Order: sequence, then structure tokens, then C-alpha cells
Amino acid sequence: MTLLFAVLMVLAAAVAVWAALAVPAVPALPKTRRTLLDLARRLSDGAFLRPVAALAVAAAALSVGVGFLPLSGAADGLGPPATGAAVSLLAACAALVQPWAGRALDEGRLTVRTGLAAGLALAAGGLTAALLPGVVGLLTAVVLIGAGTGLITPLGFNALAAATPASGWGGPWARPN
Repeated sequence: MTLLFAVLMVLAAAVAVWAALAVPAVPALPKTRRTLLDLARRLSDGAFLRPVAALAVAAAALSVGVGFLPLSGAADGLGPPATGAAVSLLAACAALVQPWAGRALDEGRLTVRTGLAAGLALAAGGLTAALLPGVVGLLTAVVLIGAGTGLITPLGFNALAAATPASGWGGPWARPN
């Protein structure tokens, strides 16, 4: 066990040194003063609220998938390896869908609005399938939740990035100094 931690420590140190050498220094952007009114405008803007709400739902669905579906599998008679495999399937589905969603968005085959709606529908379907008894309900739930969160995550963060200019909060709610 000590050897494992020693190897991980050496790897972490090597990565830290590599990152310090490879990542260029980026000068800080000038900061614009913000008021509480600016914050209130930002927090009430739909371009901010919609992706944040979708990302929150995705995080909740993922939490259910990782936290409660193994318990559901155990209640259906599955052992720890099988329930662990189900959670791994959820992660694999998300990992497969995320790059596809990003490419589809970049190529104009998918819009943020359509993608978020589809991702929310998939996640909701997965949460509904989790109510079904047996292994089929469990597997359906993990696939749908994984695909839904995999679709929501890159699209939600892309929408947030698009609504936030490089200089900070920006957008139509920003004021110059």
C-alpha cells in the first residue's frame, strides 16, 4: 500500500513539474467593478439560468445514478461487482455521448436548446426507468441517465461560455467602468 502511494506521489509531482513548464503564463485580464445590481441582472438572465438549471438537473440525475442505483441493484439481488459495473456503464455512456454532442454542436447538427431538452428528457426517462424492478430497469436507467448527462454537460458549459465574454461577466448586463 505504501508503494502505491509513493508511486502516485512521484507521478503527481512529475505532472505538476510538466504542467509548470508546459502551460504558458497568461496575463490577468483587467477587472471591471461590479455591483449587486449587476450580479442580480446576471443571475436573472435566461442565458445564464437555463444552462445552469440544466447542469444542476444533470448533476442531480448523476448523483441518483451513482448513489442510489447500486442500492436498487442490491435490492434486486445483484452483488457489488454487478452494481459497480452498472455505475461504470453509466460513466461509459456519458463518456461516449459527450464528444459526440460537442462535435454535433460545433458542426451545427445540434443546437444548445434542442440538445439540452433531449438530455433532460433522457435523464428524466432514466430516473423513471429506475423505478422499474429488476435488472432491465436498472440497466435502462444507467444508460439513459448516462446519455442524458453526457448530452447536457458539454452543451450547458458551452452555453455558459458563449454568454460570458472573455473580460468577465460581460454581456448585455455589463457596464463599462
